Amino acid sequence: MAAAGFREMWITYGTALYSAKELTAFPGQSVTIDDAAAYGVILTQGRGTMGVFDVETPTMIRFGQMTKDELFVTAPAAKAGVKIANTSDEENLVMLKHFGPDNADSAGLITR
Repeated sequence: MAAAGFREMWITYGTALYSAKELTAFPGQSVTIDDAAAYGVILTQGRGTMGVFDVETPTMIRFGQMTKDELFVTAPAAKAGVKIANTSDEENLVMLKHFGPDNADSAGLITR
């Protein structure tokens, strides 16, 4: 994965009810990631694009201000693949992808 410009790892798994992955896109890299289920995204570091949307982790938020650090990816978009680009020359773009019940990608990780 690192040679492809990104790193992705499971950080919450073992149950059919929810799961989560951390995705890191390295500086100046673009990658298209497909997943089996819809998911929410929270950015924890960096800036870039996700599909057609600009994303960035805010350094300061003022009352009433919209931020660009949370997204939702529908199941059809997740299955088709989402292009993620890190537009920074030096900082990683890091995000938490959280899935709901019955994510087929995490089925093999369920413990009873």
